[in-house]
Amino acid sequence: MTEQQASEPQSADEWFQKPPYGGCTQFAPKYKASCFCKRVQFAVQTCPLASKICDCSTCMRLHGAPMQWAVLFQKDAVRFEAESIKFIRFYNTSEDAAYEDGRDRKLPCKLQCKHCGTWIADEGRNMFMAMPTLFEFVTGGARPEFPESFLPASHIFCATQALDMCDGLPRFLDDNRIPCTPGDFLRFIAPSLDGKGHKGQAGRIGVLGGSVDYAGAPYYAGISALRVGAELLYLCTADEATGPIKSYSPELMVSSVYNFAKISNSATAEEEVNSFVSKMVAVLPRLHALCIGPGLGRHDAVLRGVAKVIEEANQRELPMVIDADCLWLITQNTDLVKGCSHIVLTPNVMEFKRLSQAVLGKEDADLKELCIALAGPTIIRKGATDLIFSAGKQYLEPLACSQEGAPRRPGGIGDLLAGTITVLLGWTKQRRRCQVQACHAACTVVRRAACRAYQKQKRALVAPDVLDELGPAFEEFCPA
Repeated sequence: MTEQQASEPQSADEWFQKPPYGGCTQFAPKYKASCFCKRVQFAVQTCPLASKICDCSTCMRLHGAPMQWAVLFQKDAVRFEAESIKFIRFYNTSEDAAYEDGRDRKLPCKLQCKHCGTWIADEGRNMFMAMPTLFEFVTGGARPEFPESFLPASHIFCATQALDMCDGLPRFLDDNRIPCTPGDFLRFIAPSLDGKGHKGQAGRIGVLGGSVDYAGAPYYAGISALRVGAELLYLCTADEATGPIKSYSPELMVSSVYNFAKISNSATAEEEVNSFVSKMVAVLPRLHALCIGPGLGRHDAVLRGVAKVIEEANQRELPMVIDADCLWLITQNTDLVKGCSHIVLTPNVMEFKRLSQAVLGKEDADLKELCIALAGPTIIRKGATDLIFSAGKQYLEPLACSQEGAPRRPGGIGDLLAGTITVLLGWTKQRRRCQVQACHAACTVVRRAACRAYQKQKRALVAPDVLDELGPAFEEFCPA
């Protein structure tokens, strides 16, 4: 006897006592459903946990339809009417085994009315997957009006999709894990623009960067985050850089977190570093994700403060993008990112070589080898084809982004990518999605924006041209 069979009820008493066929008497029906002949009836006491459309061949063959629309409930939330149970037939598709008595059934299995033949639901160990069209919303007299929680959120198992549906729902090759395209991933994680959210809910993003010498890079990272959908942008920088950055855009909330004159003075450096860290620690709880590095510079005291900020953010497992000058810091102290699965590193060719040398003692390591050695972070190796990988995630090989970009590479494009990734990381964590896919989608959007900009500007292309195309490019993949 298998473990699964041993967990099944062995007596009639146990059979009737377990949900969805029996259970405690404290059950308050919220929605009711029945088969076509109404001999099988059941109720649920909650809204569905999920709703999706299955395009697998099994569902097509079983139902004689191009797809199956199903809503999921915990079994504890479902109850059949007592008289209905004798009319239920059980069928296991993997073994082609039918059971007239529920005590004999092998999970997972499908439920069918013995009299009218209606397929009613799928039963798993803990979950119950019902057909929305059997609920009381379908009366036969008018178009059904389903509650929002019943409406499908995605298509699953689309490799065998029979009809090319244009319903705008994200599509997955499996059960909501691997999207068919970057656009499908974006449609799944992007917050809905239905007017029901509040300010900041769709993304409170931080950028720590800029310095006495560099003010453009953090601006590009911050404004790109807003252009792809973030709602609040906290830009934390050197006191000397706040004026220039504020003059670029009123949309960025620019704050001074250290004074370069003080932090570079040996007499005041330690006090200023501590003040810098304290100010950043106060900001961290507000953020969904943080980008560190654009325009940061490489002053030792500044990087010492940044290292402490990374350690604080790591304790919160805050999604972070480490870019540009912060990658220099990582090559000096790789322990800051080792084992941290919430971190994304974005090295270009030279930065990758330095990181490889610091971690493995050689410059020519491949991406997988470096990721395995770091045991956590996702790495985007930027180049003619961007390669993304993270040890322990669902992909066994690096995910490649070969979306056409621009042959011209002016400064600032990497900062636009860093800001875009940071937003998608925040959304990804909220939806519990794959970080590698978020990075792939971000690379795809920025490359598409660069391609659109190059078609218009050619050799005159500069970063603001790409910035102007970020919104339209995102819209192409993920229509509002």
